[in-house]
Amino acid sequence: MEVVNYTEFRKSLTRYLNKVNDDAEIVVVSRSKGKNVVVMSLEEYNAIQETLHITKSDANRKRLDRAIAETEKGKSPIFFKIINDGTILPLTYFSWQSLSNGEICVHHN
Repeated sequence: MEVVNYTEFRKSLTRYLNKVNDDAEIVVVSRSKGKNVVVMSLEEYNAIQETLHITKSDANRKRLDRAIAETEKGKSPIFFKIINDGTILPLTYFSWQSLSNGEICVHHN
């Protein structure tokens, strides 16, 4: 994240907008009286909005927490289905195991 004052941002607008889009940089523009603004790519903004939407329900939050816990145990969902209302459902799970020869054995559950 880069913080820049309004005058510098305005003077180098193209450069900062390119950093936001090309480098996934978030730019904070500091303004007088503490009325700062954040500049981010539309892609980043949409990702944040999607995350907020998906995690706003307790049921979805619990599903995500369970998927994270399963991943940490070596068992991960391959696919998720997101229903129109934002509900997340795991469709398939697999487990993996590292073998002594360096290969990975995958088990479908």
